[in-house]
Amino acid sequence: MGESADAGAEWRPDPQNPRMQRWWDGVAWTNKTRYEAAQLRAEPLTAPPPAPPKERSRVRPDVVRKVLLTAAFLVVVAVLLVLFVMHT
Repeated sequence: MGESADAGAEWRPDPQNPRMQRWWDGVAWTNKTRYEAAQLRAEPLTAPPPAPPKERSRVRPDVVRKVLLTAAFLVVVAVLLVLFVMHT
């Protein structure tokens, strides 16, 4: 690659990719690469956007009514069954 052996180790433009830099160890190119500093953009650190509020589960009145009616029916059946067993 035409570099002299007396040149110091440093990051240099990658001869195969102009957007990258490659580490020259003073003797030969290495496999270490990085983007050129001019191409790196420092973006300000910001907090991620807040998570949307969790939706509270809604109690459906029709379901509550059905559950209560079923429970009441079972209580009535149980009472009638007890009364029937006691009379026999």
